[in-house]
Amino acid sequence: MSFGFGGKRGLLCLLAAVMLFTVAVPAMAATVVKDDSILVNKTQVESGKIDISDIKMTGSDSEKFVMIEKGAMQYAAQKGLNVGVTTNNTHISLPAAAIVNSDEWTKAANASTTYNFVIELDDDFGLNLSQDLSQAAQAKLGCTKVSPDGVGIKMYLRGGNNSYTYIYSIDQDMTVIYDYIIGYRNANSRAPQKSMALAWADVERDFDSTKVTNVLLDSKVDLQAQTVEVRTPYTCGAYVLVSKNNADNTKTVFGSTPAAPGLSGEANTKGVAAWAAANVAMMQEAAVVPSDLSGKNLNAPITRAEFAAYIVRLVKVSGDNTVANPFTDVKKDNPYYAEILAAANAGLVAGRTADTFAPNASITRQEMAVMFARALAHSNVVCSMDMGQLNTMPDAAKVADWAKGSAAICVNAGLIAGRDGGAFAPLATTTWTEAVVMLSRLSTMI
Repeated sequence: MSFGFGGKRGLLCLLAAVMLFTVAVPAMAATVVKDDSILVNKTQVESGKIDISDIKMTGSDSEKFVMIEKGAMQYAAQKGLNVGVTTNNTHISLPAAAIVNSDEWTKAANASTTYNFVIELDDDFGLNLSQDLSQAAQAKLGCTKVSPDGVGIKMYLRGGNNSYTYIYSIDQDMTVIYDYIIGYRNANSRAPQKSMALAWADVERDFDSTKVTNVLLDSKVDLQAQTVEVRTPYTCGAYVLVSKNNADNTKTVFGSTPAAPGLSGEANTKGVAAWAAANVAMMQEAAVVPSDLSGKNLNAPITRAEFAAYIVRLVKVSGDNTVANPFTDVKKDNPYYAEILAAANAGLVAGRTADTFAPNASITRQEMAVMFARALAHSNVVCSMDMGQLNTMPDAAKVADWAKGSAAICVNAGLIAGRDGGAFAPLATTTWTEAVVMLSRLSTMI
């Protein structure tokens, strides 16, 4: 059987760098291979000379090759180890037991008394998405190509008598982490209404089922680390980074990855201007703004109530509708009622009069500056109040006295930038999108 992956190269290696299980062996440092191939035997694994759960391939060639002897794989399976490799821009990990317990392992044993587990990887594999993932399939999946290169993988058991037993899928999923900031920078320029995903293509048409010939995998996207992670049973074929159309308002789920644990939440930036999409996604992921923006006018001025609620969520002040309500115009049916009261109670906001808040009024830039400054103080962040930079703005004198110090803080910190002509525009309103971008700047400071 030919595995030329579209006739590109002779393919090669394995990959990844994720330990999915706790193992009953001493902790070992990652094995760094300054080459494009490695042969692993049982003695090397038992002694700890080679950590097959964390092999880092640093060779310059995009094609990598890992071969693990039968005894080493059996030992790894007994110890609950993973086979894992990290290459230039891809990480792959799978349980050794998933291979040793497979039907293919039994077939290989019947064909030859000695054999090796082989993984060939090309992490710069040219994939013709139109050819290997048909236009009809792309339309059905709602995805389009992003990266010019994919990841080609094949796994097989090679016997001492030159017999080959190919492994197309495993019962325990393999983890693939696609690091697109390194090798796939053009993914950063994707349209904001798209979300990242991995498509798996059976480029050799080895599976006799149209249901699995092309699959858009359920991916976890980490915007901060710029990785896409999937768990997949397919151990032969090609993986390619694509854009998934959010026309049906599906949400991109952001999940923890070994590279950057702790992320959670959802984001869907459909309709957001390209210059603001990453900032909005950041605030969605942090659960500051809604992940579903359906029906929202992103270019309309943001209200005082909504902005106050976002500030409360960002600085993590708990909403409380049991505290005394000082505002006659904030009713319990207001969707931001508890958050407005919490903001007032925490000293983050004040009313426009002694007893009114004007929740539905558009917030002005100088009012935003005051809320920003109070949020920084609440978070014990000290910022410069030097008036020099503010005073260079042509309309600095128009900033109200009660907002001047806050405006200076925001200008010095880069939270609020000047408008046309470098003006502060204290009485101007701010669109929802502009406000969320400012909030994302604040999030990096607290």
